[in-house]
Amino acid sequence: MTTTRKPRDRGTGSIFTRADGHVVAVFPIGTRGGKRLRRTYYAKDETDARAWLRERAKERKVRTAKEDRFTVGAQLTEWLDTVEVKPSTMRRYRQIVTHQLMPTLGSGALVELTTSDVRKAMHALHRGGLSPQSVAHCRAVLRTALELAVADRRIEVNPATGRHAAGPSVAEHETQYLGTADARRLLAAVPDAIPTHPRELPALNAADRLGALWAVALVTGARQGELLGLTWQDVDLDAATVTIRNSLQRDRAGRLTLGDPKTAKSKGRVLPLISEAVRAMQSHRARMIAERELAGSSWRGAKWDGHRIVSGDAWRGPKSAVDPAALVFVTTLGTPLNGPRVTDLWHEWAERHGLPRVRFHALRHSAATLHLAIGTDPRIVSDLLGHSTGRLLQRYQHVALDLRTEAMAKLGTLLGDDAATGG
Repeated sequence: MTTTRKPRDRGTGSIFTRADGHVVAVFPIGTRGGKRLRRTYYAKDETDARAWLRERAKERKVRTAKEDRFTVGAQLTEWLDTVEVKPSTMRRYRQIVTHQLMPTLGSGALVELTTSDVRKAMHALHRGGLSPQSVAHCRAVLRTALELAVADRRIEVNPATGRHAAGPSVAEHETQYLGTADARRLLAAVPDAIPTHPRELPALNAADRLGALWAVALVTGARQGELLGLTWQDVDLDAATVTIRNSLQRDRAGRLTLGDPKTAKSKGRVLPLISEAVRAMQSHRARMIAERELAGSSWRGAKWDGHRIVSGDAWRGPKSAVDPAALVFVTTLGTPLNGPRVTDLWHEWAERHGLPRVRFHALRHSAATLHLAIGTDPRIVSDLLGHSTGRLLQRYQHVALDLRTEAMAKLGTLLGDDAATGG
C-alpha cells in the first residue's frame, strides 16, 4: 500500500512512500499542453527527499530572479524567431505582436504576467477598436508564444489559457454565400466568346477579363491562392477538371511564389467543372494566347519551374497552345496576379452585375452551400473543399438544418397517416 506524507505547501513538491518501501519526491515544474509537468526523484529516505526538494526550490528562486528581467516582449520576439509557418501567416503574427501585444503587454516581466493582466489587455484592445474576433486572434498568438515559455520553464503556467483570460465574446457570424439565383446570374455574366484571331479579341475591362476565375471559384470552392497558383498542366478541359497542387503566396522577401495549399488534405484535390465553367476556361485560354501574341516581346510569361516562379522566357511551342508550366490566371503581360487586386476586381465585377457585395472567399462558401442544398453527400463536399466532414457541417449549419428538416419531412411522409401501408 502506498503511504502519502503530509501535503507540503502548494508548488513546493510532495513526498510519498510506495508500497515497495521506496521514498519518492515529486517537484512541479509547470504545464505543457494542459498537462502538469513534474520532476521525480527516488530518494534513499525521507531526509534525502526533503533535501532534494529544497535544492529544486532554490534553483527555481535563482532562475526566477534572473527571469524577472525577461519581459513578455522578449518572449514574443523569441517565439517569432523560432516558429515555422507560412510567410503570410508570419506576417500576420508579426503584425499582431508589433501593433497589439507589444504596446499592451510587452514591457511587463514575464514571470509577473497573470491571467487578469491578459484579460484586461484583451478588453483594452477591444475598446481600442479591434473586433472580438481580432482580439481572439491576438490571445491565440499570445497563448502559443507563452506555451514556449512554459516548455522552457520560464513560467510554470500559461496565464493566457482558459476562459478567465478571454476577452469579449465572439458572436457567431453568419457565413456569406451566394444563393442559387445569384450563382446563375454570375455564370450567365461570364464572357465565353472565343476569339479566332488576336485582332478579334473582345475589349474587356480587368474585372470581366477574369470572368473564368469567378466561375471556377464558384463551382469548385477552391481558395483564392489555390486558383491563382494553377498552371495549365493542372487544367484538363477535355476531362473537365482542375487539380489543386499549389497555392500562390508571398515568401519572406515579399515575392510571389508557389507553395503548398493550406492543409495536407487540400493538396492533390481533383475538382470537376460544369460545362459553363469549361466554356469560360476555354475562352480564357484563347484570350491568353491572343494576349501573348499581341504583347510580343513585352510578354513576361510567368510560369512555375518546380522551385520558383520565373518570367521572361518566350513560349516556343505552337501559337495555338499555352505553356503547360504557365500560370492560368495572370495579367495581360503574363505576370502573376496580386490577391488584394483580385479581390478588388471581384467586388467591382459583382457590383456591376447586381450581385451581393460579399468577400471573394464567399464563393468558396457558396460552392459548399449549393452542393449541400442539392443533397451532395457531406463527405464528398468535404473532399472537394479539403475540409473535415465534422468541420464542414459545423460551418454550414444553415444548410445542415435545412437538410435535416427535409429528411424529417420525408420520414413523416413515409411513416405518416397518409403513407401507404402494407397488408
